[in-house]
Amino acid sequence: MGDAAASGGYWISAYADHIFASPTTLTGSIGVVGGKFAIEDLSKKLGVNWEKISWGKNAGIWSINTPFNASETERMNAMLDQIYDSFIERVAKGRKMEPEAVDKIAGGRVWTGKRALEIGLVDELGSLSDAQDYVARMLGGQDRRDIDIEIFPKPKTAIEQLMELLGGQVAMGPEPDWASKAKILLQPYLQAVDMGQNPQNYLTYEPLRLE
Repeated sequence: MGDAAASGGYWISAYADHIFASPTTLTGSIGVVGGKFAIEDLSKKLGVNWEKISWGKNAGIWSINTPFNASETERMNAMLDQIYDSFIERVAKGRKMEPEAVDKIAGGRVWTGKRALEIGLVDELGSLSDAQDYVARMLGGQDRRDIDIEIFPKPKTAIEQLMELLGGQVAMGPEPDWASKAKILLQPYLQAVDMGQNPQNYLTYEPLRLE
């Protein structure tokens, strides 16, 4: 886990066989929060009137025109409780802990990686390189140099970064002549690079004809 793996980040991490974190990784935040924006008061100030037609007691639960009524609040709280219970169960199963023990360190609280190690949310303190070395040893190697690692998303080449920088000039103001000329000159090279990395985008398919 990098700088942060809280809430959704920890939801994903919880099922891992072995979790690495740095000492300062924001970890945990095992909890859920929900709500909506309500513009009823704003509409009144602006002189805007809303009419609605609905079927069912909670049909307008997600409408921004009005806040939650008592019935909608009850339904919303029930949904949040269900998600929270699922989160607790997920962490308990992934970390091989009792749900009651997880609940004591949950409640949306955030821990540092160092503290998370002490309470059982991570297995080891270390960097991405340490995690890669661990995987390599599991596969019978010595360290990360013995395995093939593919990075997603693929890192951009220097030419692609330059073109992206030139493209950003449009948002900043009129594009200078030199930038336009550079784009024209580099376009064939960029296409060649893209063809090498994504050949499937340039393949031409023809129907097979048997004679």
